[in-house]
Amino acid sequence: MANEKVGLLMARQHGRQPAPPSPGHSPPHPAPTGVRAYSCQHWESRLIVPPRPFSAAPSEHSCDAVELKNLTGRSNFDKEVARRIQLGWAAFGKLRDVFSSNIPQCLKTRVFDQCVLPVMTYGAETWSLTVGLLERLRVTQRAMERAMLGVSLRDRIRNTEIRRRTKVTDIAGKICKLKWQWAGHIARRTDNRWGRKVLEWRPRTGRRSVGRPHTRWTDDIVRVAGNRWMQVASCRSLWRSKGEAFVQQWTSSG
Repeated sequence: MANEKVGLLMARQHGRQPAPPSPGHSPPHPAPTGVRAYSCQHWESRLIVPPRPFSAAPSEHSCDAVELKNLTGRSNFDKEVARRIQLGWAAFGKLRDVFSSNIPQCLKTRVFDQCVLPVMTYGAETWSLTVGLLERLRVTQRAMERAMLGVSLRDRIRNTEIRRRTKVTDIAGKICKLKWQWAGHIARRTDNRWGRKVLEWRPRTGRRSVGRPHTRWTDDIVRVAGNRWMQVASCRSLWRSKGEAFVQQWTSSG
């Protein structure tokens, strides 16, 4: 019965009238009532989907609007960092039995560096680094290290001692290395892709808004390699040597 009703609705939508029933013909099943009638109406309403109106301007939460915000530098990465921290704890929780077991610490360190750290640093090459952003990730990593050792803040163990025991890779240094490698890769590209074009794009015209300028992706790179950092990146050995100074500027305070 539900199939017959759907067929009638589709015929009406296409402007066709259904054929009248032949004389003496009776429906094979009685009309549904009660729960069956509600179920048929429910599925019929889901089958008929009204068309969505077209809008040329992107909405506030659309993918185009979010991408435009990131390109113009008017978006911070607080939400993305919070998401990386949440996913990092999820990956750590799945391996909690491993981290709380009696296996050697060197094996726990390898599991952490290969299974948890990549989750927390995924996409970090595109972040505009700030001190607050890296500090949030450091705090999360130190909490995970204390959970690996079975200690808490009440034990009053210094962070340097905890790092000496765990010997895990520092997340701030990992993110800085990833960004420096990605910057050199983009600068050496010759395939005319969007990565190089976006770096050279200056979308803002006219007078700048009041307040401190937004942190740009290239600000920390320019402090180490200068304004012509793309030319410096063409020499791999020189770029690799400057990478140590780039990592040092973010990890010296941690």
